[in-house]
Amino acid sequence: MRYLVLIVAICSIAFATTDIQGTDDISLTLVNDWVAPDQIRGLDVYEYGAYFVVLATDLFAMEIQSFEPASGTYLGAVDLDPGNTSAYGVATQSNSDTPCFLTNDYNSDILYYSDDMGAGWSTFTNPTGIRGRGMDFDGTHYWTIDIDNGGLWRFQPGGSQQNFPTPELAATSPSGVTTFPYDGNLWIAVAAYSNHNIYFYQWNGSAISFMGYATIPLGGTYYSLGLAYAETNGHMYWSYYASSGETHLAELAFEVTSLQRSSWGSIKNSF
Repeated sequence: MRYLVLIVAICSIAFATTDIQGTDDISLTLVNDWVAPDQIRGLDVYEYGAYFVVLATDLFAMEIQSFEPASGTYLGAVDLDPGNTSAYGVATQSNSDTPCFLTNDYNSDILYYSDDMGAGWSTFTNPTGIRGRGMDFDGTHYWTIDIDNGGLWRFQPGGSQQNFPTPELAATSPSGVTTFPYDGNLWIAVAAYSNHNIYFYQWNGSAISFMGYATIPLGGTYYSLGLAYAETNGHMYWSYYASSGETHLAELAFEVTSLQRSSWGSIKNSF
């Protein structure tokens, strides 16, 4: 078995202040773009102290692969369960000295869970069946998206589950999912496979609200495969399949320049 390699990443974080009021306005900036060694999907970020790597599934190699976040360099991998032959999403629990991995499978309604670096795997039923794609862990629950516009799911493996409609994603074949903190609240971002947008939602503890979307600043034809957020630098990591036949790993900065006055008031913050 090849083990996941973790390295120390030294990252600089820039802070700015922006007056936030009025209607939703979210923008994206392409920071880095690297060619990936294979068709990496799902995406997540593992952070523990100064350790920081981007994770992705590779169904052809049957691995969870890790990448250096400042250069996109491949670092190492953990083997998937032998039954997880069509892996897509991966989610991990950061702030733990041993990563715990949860993966799904787009040809099976099984979730696979490992807390020993892939030496052993437990299985659970996937609430989305075979339609789940990207996943993320928000600190207490997992989130995933239904590619057939069956909405966002918030769940515990083998336990409680909630489903929330996402009409804004109609006909987009949503793929990547990530969660992140914003001004003391939880937000969820979803990348659409079939268009160039990332959609943003807010979770208030009982329901989600659509907050707006941003267009990825990249020309040409491409298809989103995964999305992840890093608290270390406040950026997103995104994988996509280009019309040239290459798969890329990219780093995106994003900024919220205004929010609904009725729900947030006048605040200051920036990513």
